Amino acid sequence: MKTQTMKTNLLEALWGEDPGIRFICTLKANGKMANHPFRSNDAAIRYANEAKKTGLNIFFAVALFDAENRRKQNVLGLRSLFLDIDAGPTKPYVNQSEAQLALSDFIKSTGLPDPVVVLSGNGIHTYFILPQSLDQSEWAQLAEALRGACVAKGLKADHAITTDSARLLRVPGTQNHKTEGQPKLVSMATDVVLCDIRIIRNALVPYIKNRQPSIEDANARFMVNLPNTPKNANLIADQCAQVEAMRESRGDIPEPNWYATLGVLALCEGGELISQQWSKGHPTYDPEKTQIKFERAKEFAPTTCQRFTDISPALCEGCIHKGRIATPLQLGDTPNKPSAFYASISDWPAPPASAAFHGLAGEIGSSWGHIRKLFEAIDQDWCSRRIQSGLSSGEGLIWAVRDNVSKQESAKTRNRKEPAKELQIVLVDEGVTDKRLLALEPEIASVLRVTIRDGNTVSATIRQAWDTGNLQTLTKNSPAHSTAAHISIVGHITKNELRRYMDNTETANGFANRFLWVCVQRSKVLPEGGQLLSVDFDSMVNRLRDAVNAAKTRSVLTRNEGARALWHIVYENLSGGKPGLFGAVTGRSEAQVMRLACLYALLDQDTCIQRVHLEAALALWGYCEDSARYIFGDAVGDPIADTILLALNDASKTGLTQTDIHKLFNHNTPANKINHALANLSDARLAQAQSETGRVGRPTVKWFSTRLRITK
Repeated sequence: MKTQTMKTNLLEALWGEDPGIRFICTLKANGKMANHPFRSNDAAIRYANEAKKTGLNIFFAVALFDAENRRKQNVLGLRSLFLDIDAGPTKPYVNQSEAQLALSDFIKSTGLPDPVVVLSGNGIHTYFILPQSLDQSEWAQLAEALRGACVAKGLKADHAITTDSARLLRVPGTQNHKTEGQPKLVSMATDVVLCDIRIIRNALVPYIKNRQPSIEDANARFMVNLPNTPKNANLIADQCAQVEAMRESRGDIPEPNWYATLGVLALCEGGELISQQWSKGHPTYDPEKTQIKFERAKEFAPTTCQRFTDISPALCEGCIHKGRIATPLQLGDTPNKPSAFYASISDWPAPPASAAFHGLAGEIGSSWGHIRKLFEAIDQDWCSRRIQSGLSSGEGLIWAVRDNVSKQESAKTRNRKEPAKELQIVLVDEGVTDKRLLALEPEIASVLRVTIRDGNTVSATIRQAWDTGNLQTLTKNSPAHSTAAHISIVGHITKNELRRYMDNTETANGFANRFLWVCVQRSKVLPEGGQLLSVDFDSMVNRLRDAVNAAKTRSVLTRNEGARALWHIVYENLSGGKPGLFGAVTGRSEAQVMRLACLYALLDQDTCIQRVHLEAALALWGYCEDSARYIFGDAVGDPIADTILLALNDASKTGLTQTDIHKLFNHNTPANKINHALANLSDARLAQAQSETGRVGRPTVKWFSTRLRITK
């Protein structure tokens, strides 16, 4: 027997007597779905019958769940395979009768047993009810095979629904209020029948065996483990033709494409507002209906690449992400912590950039070897000759990227008594033709130590390298110089060392704010070093090589309209000064951000800086700024002020009098310097003075740490 008739409620047949959470869901007038969990069939069905009276759209979850949260990762099991076949004037089938005929032809051609058919109001829902529950992995294999059979036989079902284990479908006996003012009854078209699972498996075997591994294999895992992080809709549209079509036409696209795109926007930051903005161009645009559709889209979000391919394959042709992602939503991540080497690649004709890394834990520098291998595959010559260490003087840095060195001297004659001939130019040194240099300093504390020595020029030379790339010293005997040098510096240092040598604003202004300070720490302990050697980096190498080659053809990068608009918004905040040593260290934020945006544009092989490149740069700079704040905290950059602030923090509620403060320096520091330090602390809102009136004499002035007083 292919099927066995059951005298039972459809929901009872689909859920069985298995333990687990049942869901009845109601779609509210505002478009939001309310999920109602129940632990028994009777309670769920009773609620569904009561909900009919409300005039709302009533749905049920086909699966059973192990938690009161209707998400795919909570699915316990399913007792059915199902199809949703749309019908209507703008749908694949004109009416329900045509859809049922197509279903009948499909059943005959595949050998599948007759399913349960429900008239859903406009289209039809079909269920192949199984005698036992299947776990999600086994069910997914059969559901994928059923989808493959539909594609092969030309049955125009909604394939995203076929493979959605957490799917909601309409409850028979309720009404479909999809069309306002025209409710339609959801009714049973056949008896409830139980299918022989062996016949189903045999019918679907060809589609299991013949189906090639694809992104859909990974898609189920992605859908279950989708990170709950906001995505950037415009970033997705910039890279996905399907989403771009809705953005550019403002929603004037076929309804299936529009609805599918809502399934991406539903998980984007600001997606609710964007869905309205991107829908206003359609002739029948209605804000309320759009909101309802948006809320429904959340139930199946995110729309998969396979779904987009099914409804509009032409737009997916030539997609560079094909086979790499499961859903366009994966293109919407704006990195919070982009890879560090993005800010230190020195092959590109971008302004000189430098990066310093602050090691908090783990072996300092142990990660560089893997990055170096990546670079070696792109430019072996640069890696072998242009990565150097031992930075200790400005002259040494210039010498590593020097122009040719020549000098004037008189032409010599054989007879010393003869007068010297005219002056001539003599080449002393051929110089360096490759002006790129990566100074790799595993212990950059040694560099900081030499910068504070009198007469050392390393700090001044680094400033020149960052500002113009044209370097020179005024040494009398051998004035070396370099033009168009492109110098990057990558260094490692601990927090305590950095605070020890970076203790004044002058040092920060002259040196530190040319660097990006990034706090890093190892995420796990791997005694054997992990399995990174087994990773195939070919695709990454190829993409990076292409970016490097493309960058060599760029001369000028300009901001497009989107980037320009964002730049005008953030510029005032970036260029505004911040107090203390933290402010000095981050004092070139606007220039750093724009250089990073250039690097991101070059990595994307773009000819201009787009908004997404600026957003990525702002995200990286935000992390650098947070790192600087963590490292330097409330430090003012004035040793006297920092000593006073530390004492005020220790004094807690009691505060310090002027006499107490002078005692901190054993009365050896002039009063004007102490008063200047206190003024700096007050201006930075780190300390405040209060007058306390005693019984006799003048009021006593006490200083308090504002941070502690606010906290208390």
